[in-house]
Amino acid sequence: MRISAVLASLDAAGVSLGDVLRDAVARDRALDDFVSAKQREADSIKGRNDAKVAALREEVEHFVAERRAETDRLQGEANAAASAFAQLELRKRQEIERLREVLGHFLEDARNPIPAPGNDRKAGA
Repeated sequence: MRISAVLASLDAAGVSLGDVLRDAVARDRALDDFVSAKQREADSIKGRNDAKVAALREEVEHFVAERRAETDRLQGEANAAASAFAQLELRKRQEIERLREVLGHFLEDARNPIPAPGNDRKAGA
């Protein structure tokens, strides 16, 4: 009964069933074309964005590698400076001991201007 009502309405409007079928096929093709175009657009965007993401990740990795190298270099410089200072302190203690020993031949301990090891008194004080 519904089909008869639809066909009667189409006939009254002067539209044939063939026109309706052609219109349906055309709409289906248009939808398929639209979906295909949107799929190509989405694939294109994904491709561009994937390439940009890869470039950004490479840039970040390069930046991190540079910062690590700089950090390692600075840490190396700090360690070298600390080691050089420790060597200087050792040579200073050795020289103070040598000077104290040399002056010890001429002066008694209380009059020696060079501080004994472990004594915080400055030379000549």
